[in-house]
Amino acid sequence: MFTHLGRLAARFAPLIVALWLLAVAGASLVLTPRFTTALTGPPLQVRGSDSARAQQLITERFGEPFAEQDLVVFTSASLTADDAGFRNVVTDALDRIRPLPGVVSITSPYDPGAESLIAKDRQMATAIVAITGTNAERQALVPRLTARATAASTPYVTVYLTGS
Repeated sequence: MFTHLGRLAARFAPLIVALWLLAVAGASLVLTPRFTTALTGPPLQVRGSDSARAQQLITERFGEPFAEQDLVVFTSASLTADDAGFRNVVTDALDRIRPLPGVVSITSPYDPGAESLIAKDRQMATAIVAITGTNAERQALVPRLTARATAASTPYVTVYLTGS
């Protein structure tokens, strides 16, 4: 029986290899989307902790709760946050990321009460971007958020994104 099977496998080896490659390719098409969505970091909340309770209160009392805060960092060697060129880059970057799905709110360094988001030397400022969604949704958002924010960079003001 195995001798006969071995002869068939040897005789039709190219066909068998092609069928296996086709099966692997088909399985890849079906399983890859599920696999990549499953590759997320673990939730960082500890059930019953003070931080979990605080997140629950935020979810209950705010219209659009957020799960994470990212920082858009603006820095310049020649301009300060008071210069129009610096301010224009900040406005441009925040306008680019505001419409992204998952972005709940943005705190600009120029918002009232947000003066602490501007460094003492005034050559660096940050904006706080609150984002929401599952771990997978937030991870999928990061490349688009980074691309849009950093696209506002100029030769005089560099834009970076960092997460919490």
